[in-house]
Amino acid sequence: MILQRKYIASFEINSKKNGNQRLHDMVEYYYSSDSEINKLIDKKVVVLNGDVTKDYLGLDFNTYESLRDKVKTVVNSAANVRHFVKPTQIRKDNVESVNNIIKFCSDKISLAHISTLSVVGFKKMGIEISDFDENSLYMNQNLDNNPYLISKFEAEKNILISICNDNLNANIFRIGNIMPRCSDGLFQKNANQNVFLSALKAIMECKMIPLDYLDTPLEFSPVDECSSFVINLLNKNLPYTIYHIANPYTITFKDFKNFLSSLGYDLKVTDYDEFLDDLSKYADEYTKEYLLASNINGFNETRTLENLRDCNIEWKKIDLEYIKKIINIIHHFDD
Repeated sequence: MILQRKYIASFEINSKKNGNQRLHDMVEYYYSSDSEINKLIDKKVVVLNGDVTKDYLGLDFNTYESLRDKVKTVVNSAANVRHFVKPTQIRKDNVESVNNIIKFCSDKISLAHISTLSVVGFKKMGIEISDFDENSLYMNQNLDNNPYLISKFEAEKNILISICNDNLNANIFRIGNIMPRCSDGLFQKNANQNVFLSALKAIMECKMIPLDYLDTPLEFSPVDECSSFVINLLNKNLPYTIYHIANPYTITFKDFKNFLSSLGYDLKVTDYDEFLDDLSKYADEYTKEYLLASNINGFNETRTLENLRDCNIEWKKIDLEYIKKIINIIHHFDD
């Protein structure tokens, strides 16, 4: 939540540490080389312990009303990202929380909502979406009864309805496959819980890749680029509602195989059945299901890329040096 001179961060009360300590711990992990950042936080940031899934965002009424008079912009990146969880829990975390934030913002506070490009859904027999762009939401896509995807779709729908009813001023940023920083390769603390990286690890350990996979595109959206692009687009104050933040410079599994080969990891190209038989030794059921799932539909990000060029910024291409950073994280999964 952004004020004119200060920032207000709201955390769920699900930790023994208070919000201020949790924020400092996060900053220490991600920016330990910057000795001045904690001083700036103490000077410019006010941390409140709250819970966006509760009425008044888990704050007392007076604090809640005071914030509504001061806050200019809310950036909502809170979400339960687990794909296998009770639908009631994930709806509370990802839909009811957004409804509470919409109510907080109403028509006087701007909302920047972080969503996912996975709302484009999966390919299914007879229907393949290829032009899901920044004006799209429902295109008869298949969300595969996935509680996470359904919740993110519903949250977007509620935001767009509020905008259409002139009850909200908001932007939606659909993010692609968030991956480690391109600057130094740092990623989330629980990187071993990232299913995409777990899938790459399983492939490396079983040392084979199905022939059918070689042309499949892999998208890496470094988190530092994602955050920079969101801020730049917000500051540009463009007259658009939805943006697609995903790296257009994809590589294929064949490219990934060649990168690995240059690093001393050789993958055997095999048939699907042989790969499937071996995969169970190296992947849990969640990771295995992810690898074997239907491909996601295509999406269009032409307008967003044009907007980024207007901001004089663009994505970096995925090269061997970046893949080295990915491999380094995979090697440290058990640390």
